[in-house]
Amino acid sequence: MFKITIKADDILDDVYKKLDINKPTMQIIGQVVESDILLNFRDGKDPSGKKWTPLKPNTVRKKLKKSGVVKMLQDTGNLKKSLNYKAYKNKVKIGYGAKYSIYHQMGTKYMPIRKILPTNITEIDIDRINEVLREYFKN
Repeated sequence: MFKITIKADDILDDVYKKLDINKPTMQIIGQVVESDILLNFRDGKDPSGKKWTPLKPNTVRKKLKKSGVVKMLQDTGNLKKSLNYKAYKNKVKIGYGAKYSIYHQMGTKYMPIRKILPTNITEIDIDRINEVLREYFKN
């Protein structure tokens, strides 16, 4: 299992810092970040937009023989399905429930790093979060 914590003070525009940040606000932030992570997953990119290391030719052959499909990090779909977030009053925790997610995030002796979660604030689309919140608070 691998998770990150995003604190409201780290990502919100100054105008929102003056508001009473609450769980529903953090839930919106969780939804935006989760959506971005899933888009990167679909496109085979890490949170900074860099393409994941390609599969080795032998791995591609095995995947083609097994299922006829070559999707990186998607043998069973369990990793992708295990993505979740939990909102709190002033933070949101986002991560994968699959125990092996850390191996993709950090790499191993035999497997290259294929980051699936942002590890620092610069890898999160803060502008997009603030734009979504502007729309939310406008209503």
